[in-house]
Amino acid sequence: MMRDGQINILVLGVGGNVSQGILKALSVCGLPFRVIGSCVSSRAFGLYTVDKAYISPPANDPTFLDWLLKVCEVEHVHAVLSGVEPILAVLAREAAKIRDTTGAICIVSRPECLAIGDDKLLTCQWLQAQGFRFPRYAASENEECVNALVRGGYPLIAKPRHGKGGHGVFTVNSDEELQAAMGRKGYVIQEYLGDASQEYTVGCFSDSEYRVGGAIVLRRELLDGTTFRAEVGLFPAVREEAIRIAEALRERLL
Repeated sequence: MMRDGQINILVLGVGGNVSQGILKALSVCGLPFRVIGSCVSSRAFGLYTVDKAYISPPANDPTFLDWLLKVCEVEHVHAVLSGVEPILAVLAREAAKIRDTTGAICIVSRPECLAIGDDKLLTCQWLQAQGFRFPRYAASENEECVNALVRGGYPLIAKPRHGKGGHGVFTVNSDEELQAAMGRKGYVIQEYLGDASQEYTVGCFSDSEYRVGGAIVLRRELLDGTTFRAEVGLFPAVREEAIRIAEALRERLL
C-alpha cells in the first residue's frame, strides 16, 4: 500500500559500502522514499541513517527468506535493494516468490547473469565465447590448461573463483608459487595484465529493459583490494568495451 505517494524501500546489508552508496543515492534523488535498512550487525553505520532499522539473519541462514518476506509485509515494502553478493544471490533466486507473496520488487539481475559475474572462471569463459577480449586463464585444478598458460611466462595471478575485495589474490612469479596456486581448490589462474596504474572499474547503468543508459569509469589505486583513490575520466576504450559487455548480457536476458 502506498500512502501519500510514499515509496517504501528496503536496503539489505547496510553495513557494506555498496549498500551505503545505495542509501546515499536514495537520500539525494528527491523522491518521497521511506527507507528501511537491515544488517546482521547492530554496529553497522547504515542502520543509524534510515527511517526503520532491522537486524537480519545472514543470507545463508535457512530463516533468511521467511524473515525477509515478513519484513516486506509488515513495512509494505515496494522495492528491495542490496549491494551484498550473498544477498543478491538470494534475491535473484527468490524474486518471483517475494513479489507474488508481498508485492515487493527485487531490483536485481537474473541468476544466470549473476553467476557469470560472480565466478571469475565463468567470466573468462563467457568473455571468450562472446568474442570479447579476455585474459588467458586456467582453472587451478586443470593441470593441462595451467601448463599451457605458464608457457606464456610469469608473472601470473591467482584468484578465488568466488570472492571480493582482493581476498586470497596473489601474484605467481615462479614454479614454486605456481604449485601453491594449483594446490588451492576453487581458484582461477590468469595472465597478469598491465600494472598498478592500469586498474579500472566501470559502473554501467541499465534500465528495466536492460538498455545501457550510461557508464562511469574510474582509474583506481587499491589498498587491501578496495579503492583507496580514484580518478574519474572518459577512458573511452575501457568505457566502450564495458558497455559492449553489458549489452551482450542484455541479449542473454531477452
